[in-house]
Amino acid sequence: MGLALQGSLSNFAGGVLILILKPFKIGDVIKAQGFVGTVDKITTFSTYLRTPDNQIICIPNGGLANSPITNINIESTRRVDFVFGIGYDDDIDQARTILTNLLDSDSRVLKDPAYAIMVGELCELHCKSLGKYRELLGGSF
Repeated sequence: MGLALQGSLSNFAGGVLILILKPFKIGDVIKAQGFVGTVDKITTFSTYLRTPDNQIICIPNGGLANSPITNINIESTRRVDFVFGIGYDDDIDQARTILTNLLDSDSRVLKDPAYAIMVGELCELHCKSLGKYRELLGGSF
């Protein structure tokens, strides 16, 4: 009985900490305890996440309050990295031009800070090009 009470007290204390410190709120997308989802409900004992495939995950607050939490949408912008394979026989400058045109035509891509397109790695069969840019966040997860 002592162990069961200890777990309940830990979850209650974790819930109080979460409600006071507010590392996330309902509607935030978080990554915690190996799960990613939108915070659906916060109680004193547990937090409920809705996953992208519409499952509900109940996470006890004791572990949640004592482990890393990534709040994915707390900032209004986010850097997105894309990796593309380009064959050694392909024209890297043409690929760069295509990527530049795509990024320039997308209104979600911010001009400042500027995006970067670069050759990131030479592999056995192809080069890996990286496209890095920041975009304004919108919509739901």
